Amino acid sequence: MRRLNKPEKMPSLTKFNHPMELNKLLQIISTKSEAQDIIYALSLIRDGLYQTPPDFKTLAKKYLPVRFCEKLLLFFETQGIDLEKNQDVTEALDEIIKTVKNLPTLRLILSFQPTSSIVETVQSWLTNHGYKNVLVEFSVDYSLIAGAVTQFKGRYDSYFLLKE
Repeated sequence: MRRLNKPEKMPSLTKFNHPMELNKLLQIISTKSEAQDIIYALSLIRDGLYQTPPDFKTLAKKYLPVRFCEKLLLFFETQGIDLEKNQDVTEALDEIIKTVKNLPTLRLILSFQPTSSIVETVQSWLTNHGYKNVLVEFSVDYSLIAGAVTQFKGRYDSYFLLKE
């Protein structure tokens, strides 16, 4: 069985004091669709900071999933970002959005709609094999039988129980 390309290290995040805390934040995002939802929510929060009243915590709780919101607030605290300074918050949100947009994506084509258990299993396998902060984009192709197709960093691989 062929292996995925070697995992890459996360890009250097010189803008932040504690990149490990950012990794903890990013590990909450497991699929491409979750990443798109987070990017959209962070953009809404960023844009909402300049409306009255500009309350970051209220906006974060309104637009973000609870777990991500809690980690984001903890991340801002460890970075020493003052939530009252919209410019600092905006810069941090822009950097997080940029980082999420640049996360590598594994496209996994299955013959069925994956359950949450399948998503967790795939993400766990990736993490256990050194692929941290890799998003998974699931697609369904009902013509596939007993197998899957992967695309990662421009490389396609097919894994089937039956040999052609």
